[in-house]
Amino acid sequence: MADGLAETEDLRRHLINDVAHELRTPLSNVCGYLEAMNDGVTGTPSIIESLYEEAMLLQRLVEDLQELALAEAGQLKLASQPTAIGDIITKTANAHRTAASEKDIQIVIDLAPGLPAVRRPGAHQPGAA
Repeated sequence: MADGLAETEDLRRHLINDVAHELRTPLSNVCGYLEAMNDGVTGTPSIIESLYEEAMLLQRLVEDLQELALAEAGQLKLASQPTAIGDIITKTANAHRTAASEKDIQIVIDLAPGLPAVRRPGAHQPGAA
């Protein structure tokens, strides 16, 4: 029993570490952009779009944590919805494009035409098991 508790505690610590890392990266990007703007760097449309993407990523991470809490409480029901995989890839690339260019890395997206949609979880429905 003690081994099971120790393993559960290790998993919990690992989860908290992962969550902190996943929140830190987009938050650091947002803070960096805002600090540059505060120093007089004009926010170009691409920088503003990148800030928006990072803020949306943070929002999704927080929503994921809320869904995890609901799932642990047995109150989560997921409804999946079709999503264009190309959109997911493009949004992910755009979210990292500015940070990549600062390191002289160019992100190139070359998607095949007619990629199928994938199903991803949609909004949760509290109260459903």
